[in-house]
Amino acid sequence: MFIVAAFLCGDVPSAYTADLPPGSRIEQRSSGQCSPPIVNNSGQVTISCTNVDPEALRYLEAKLSELVREFFVQADTSRTLRNLNDLTDILRQRVDDWERRYHELEVRLADNPDQSALVQEARDLVKRGEFDRAEAMLKEMAAREEASVLRAAAIQYDMGNLEMLRFAPAQALPHFEKAFRYAPENLLYADGYGRAAYQEREFSLAEKAWTAALVGRRELAARDPGTYRHDLASTLNSLGKLWSDTGQPTKAEDAYNEALVILRELTALNPGAYRHDLASTLNNLGILQRNAGRLIEAEATYKEALAIRRELVALDAGAYRPYLASALNNLGVLQSHIGRLAEAEAAYKEVLAIRRELAAHNPRAYRPDLASILNNLGVLQSHIGRPAEAETAYKEALAIRRELATRDPGAYRPDLASTLNNLGVLQSDTGRPAEAEAAYKEALAIRRELATRDPGAYRPDLASTLNNLGVLQSDTGRPAEAEAAYKEALAIRRELATRDPGTYRPDFASTLNNLGVLQSDTGRPAEAEAAYKEALAIRRELATRDPGAYRPDLASTLNNLGILQSDTGRPAEAETAYKEALAIYRELAAHDPGAYRPDLASTLNNLGILQSDTGRPVEAETAYKEALAIYRELAAHDPGAYRPDLASTLNNLGILQSDTGRPAEAETAYKEALAIYRELAAHDPGAYRPDLASTLNNLGILQSDTGRLAEAETAYKEALAIYRALSVDTPRTYTKQVKKINEALRKIVPAYLSAQ
Repeated sequence: MFIVAAFLCGDVPSAYTADLPPGSRIEQRSSGQCSPPIVNNSGQVTISCTNVDPEALRYLEAKLSELVREFFVQADTSRTLRNLNDLTDILRQRVDDWERRYHELEVRLADNPDQSALVQEARDLVKRGEFDRAEAMLKEMAAREEASVLRAAAIQYDMGNLEMLRFAPAQALPHFEKAFRYAPENLLYADGYGRAAYQEREFSLAEKAWTAALVGRRELAARDPGTYRHDLASTLNSLGKLWSDTGQPTKAEDAYNEALVILRELTALNPGAYRHDLASTLNNLGILQRNAGRLIEAEATYKEALAIRRELVALDAGAYRPYLASALNNLGVLQSHIGRLAEAEAAYKEVLAIRRELAAHNPRAYRPDLASILNNLGVLQSHIGRPAEAETAYKEALAIRRELATRDPGAYRPDLASTLNNLGVLQSDTGRPAEAEAAYKEALAIRRELATRDPGAYRPDLASTLNNLGVLQSDTGRPAEAEAAYKEALAIRRELATRDPGTYRPDFASTLNNLGVLQSDTGRPAEAEAAYKEALAIRRELATRDPGAYRPDLASTLNNLGILQSDTGRPAEAETAYKEALAIYRELAAHDPGAYRPDLASTLNNLGILQSDTGRPVEAETAYKEALAIYRELAAHDPGAYRPDLASTLNNLGILQSDTGRPAEAETAYKEALAIYRELAAHDPGAYRPDLASTLNNLGILQSDTGRLAEAETAYKEALAIYRALSVDTPRTYTKQVKKINEALRKIVPAYLSAQ
């Protein structure tokens, strides 16, 4: 008699993740009297600003429209953004900065002690937005003032601002550098130099300038807190952003926290003026805490920022709803990661409502954000077992991203590939391998091309889709193709893990585990064991450092290794592996039954098989019955997912009861398993007819052993018909079963012998 053992389970495809939240950018202080920019379908930007001359405003709109069109046609956005989900916020920040510089330059020229006709004409040209002509005037003024260092510094600063008004930071930087060099004690020049250097990603120059500004502003704030503390907070926020971007999180956090102390006090005195700045710095700190794995702290920080932004939306919905959506999205991603899925879904749905409305009024600006939140919502709904809703979300996101990628492949093909990959995971999980494979292969084609152009950015994504495709090909009986996919993914992840172990060793271990499953299934136990043991070593180390995140993966590989050791005749080693996995799953299931009871039941079933095979039927029955109780409960809530496991454990229990002389109990178990397998095979013959035949064969053996030969003959003949049909396509797998049942029939039905 033969047992259907529990299947070796590959990891859940590792790329099943939400997009990086588009709200996860670090914010600078933003203020101004300009309306949110509106982008029409042709990329034209319109905006209204109080106290800006109409001619200058037309210049600003033209420059912003050029910026939008550049974003939509450029092939390589690596110097700007990985994607353009935050285009609107970038435009808002550019507008705020431009408006500030416009008024600053106009006032500085008006206050210039030299009230010559040249200065007056330069001021009028700046006011009207004729910046090219104004530049010529400023150059003439600079030539006149070279003898006076302080006046030369002032003119250089004004020329830098003029270049920034022309959206030319690279040309502005040398002017700001001169102004700072001529008058390093002038904090306005230091701040301007820092901003321009940061925008040009000259981080060491930006740090030098802002650090000088910080020293000066500390001194000023100590003498006159009411006037200068806000500027001090602004410089601290800028340095926090810089240090966060350059891998100095401790310094960044200290800067943010000091800025927050100041901003909290200022907000208490004047909420209308300072709440937005307080929320922005809280958002920045929350991102830093999240990236450092301090998720509970990050959630508290995000929630405080969110509460402020809700208050701001109540005062000015048009200005602050995009910021509210961004904060909600950040919070939803965080809550999803820490398992608070209902809260995460509520956050995502609120974001979705906001972004639908924004996209209806300004599709060019907000449809990317709409697609992003739809993708994140789909990931969440898939994870909590609502695949139909998840698919609806993914497909809407996919439609938007296809359209965006048609217009701007460089910017949006990465997002398109991400949603295709997630849709493939869902389709694979819901038994539609052909659709899943099509989605994976389209994502793979995009990611291969992206990784060719920018390996550092896109090889991780390429490896992820290869791993997922390998899982699918393995599950659909194409081991050679699956192995090729796994090995390509493994080569990429091995290299990535060598360079950055903290980030990529988990993914590397996942692909090793999956490759081990495949090698075990294709009769190469030595190779499989090597893969499992390498994965196990990594996962032990990861679980030591972060048990909450990595003990589930450790238990999964232990279970797989136990199956392999059991199959290769090493029951003592297998039992050790199973029991270690079981201890982990018991603890995990105690804290999160919904997530880990299925794994607990699977390992109990495997341990029961081993104990039965090593002559310990009492222990085996205890394990089977505990597994059975779990599977009954799971199948009651989700029949589609857990009835196959329930039937498998019933079949195994029936074998044990038959072997220990309890045929009536065994028959009850077999018949319950048989009823389930008949129904499953009716809906999916390819997947479940082998299990149906196996249980029929086991029932036939029992009926034969208890002298009910006619019933046994019926069961054997039904099993034989199935195995004969299966052996046509896979003779190596099923010919042996056909032969065994023929032999059993010859023993109990003499007429059958003569018929053969």
